[in-house]
Amino acid sequence: MKFIEGPNFQRFDMFTILVLTIFGIMQGQVTVFYIVYLFWFQELIRTVIDNIYLSKWKNDIVIDKKMLMDRFGGFFLLFIYVIFIIVLFGFMLNWGNKEMIFLNAQVFIFRNWFFNLNIIVFAVEYWFYRRNQGMENLHVGTFNQNHIVLHLSIIFGAFIQMVFLKKFRVEGPWGMLAVIAPFLIIKGLLDYRQYRRSKAVN
Repeated sequence: MKFIEGPNFQRFDMFTILVLTIFGIMQGQVTVFYIVYLFWFQELIRTVIDNIYLSKWKNDIVIDKKMLMDRFGGFFLLFIYVIFIIVLFGFMLNWGNKEMIFLNAQVFIFRNWFFNLNIIVFAVEYWFYRRNQGMENLHVGTFNQNHIVLHLSIIFGAFIQMVFLKKFRVEGPWGMLAVIAPFLIIKGLLDYRQYRRSKAVN
């Protein structure tokens, strides 16, 4: 799969997220929780696959205490994030809105097939990407660019739900697309920045 090797991965990843998310919006299956939880799940997949590769090649590199702490710190940070995302975005910010809570619950228990397909496609993409990249650019640190995407998404998501959605009645796919657009823009800008860096190195 040459088209997802090296710096092309960011572009292909963004394309698949955009297509699947827009289809999901058209079917009324995408919420703020959906998109923030998706970003979290992608980072979990990255972290797991990268740690698998790090363990596979542990005899060829020196794994010191700092690297072990970074590996633990990455998983711990994801654990903190997911508790916050589930409690805040899944339930608290939608309290009283049974329809939204139901949609969020479907995402959480993997009954939303747009979300599931996003996760499956990303896992396959990243597995091939990592297999071709080897040990380059492993995401095992306590805080990396993907964590920044997640962190900014949480901040913007809280703002959108507490201010925008409560003040304005968002209806239909176009309204939800406007709500989700900032998340995709943030991810797109940071992915493009990483793409440019990878392109310059290669």
